[in-house]
Amino acid sequence: MNNKFYLRVIVFFFLMISINTLAFATPEVKIAQKNITTGSNQAEVSILISDIADASIGGYILRLDYDDSIFTNPTVITANTLSQGLSVEGVVPVDGFGGKYSIGLMSGFTATNDGTLINVLFEISSEFETEDITFISAKTQLHTSQYAPVEASYINGSITMQEITDDPFTASVPTLNEYGILFFMMIIMLSSFIKMRNQARQNI
Repeated sequence: MNNKFYLRVIVFFFLMISINTLAFATPEVKIAQKNITTGSNQAEVSILISDIADASIGGYILRLDYDDSIFTNPTVITANTLSQGLSVEGVVPVDGFGGKYSIGLMSGFTATNDGTLINVLFEISSEFETEDITFISAKTQLHTSQYAPVEASYINGSITMQEITDDPFTASVPTLNEYGILFFMMIIMLSSFIKMRNQARQNI
């Protein structure tokens, strides 16, 4: 009897944890880390969103901050994102809350699957190694179609400039076919050397 009671308590406990975990899951909006190669003059940064299935998101406002001496001329790219076909606007804010670029979709967002919320294309300077792109929390928000705020977490990102160098050791590793050719050439050279030595001995 006691064993059955304890088993029911344990099952009930784990069931409540599962229900609470699902009930309190909130959307996450994340600026993806971006690596670009030296010499690039543009970078497309993705803003990702997850856990939106039951969030009833109808629109959003995203306020981004970054070094505008390095990142310039931002442009929103909706193609192949969850915002494709919607009236997303990007403007330079002047309201005193800070940030360099504000992205807004007031209504029409209906996606319920996770993915790329929006992309932002920047022109970039070559004079940096790693630079952060962050959210201004006071002006960043998801909202429902009735403009009620949707609780969410926001994760900042960065862009890193990477220099590509040729690895002489990696580049010079022969393939199996190349090994075969080298072995064949060595046999020919060895045969030629033996033949030349034999001829030299006959001439002595």
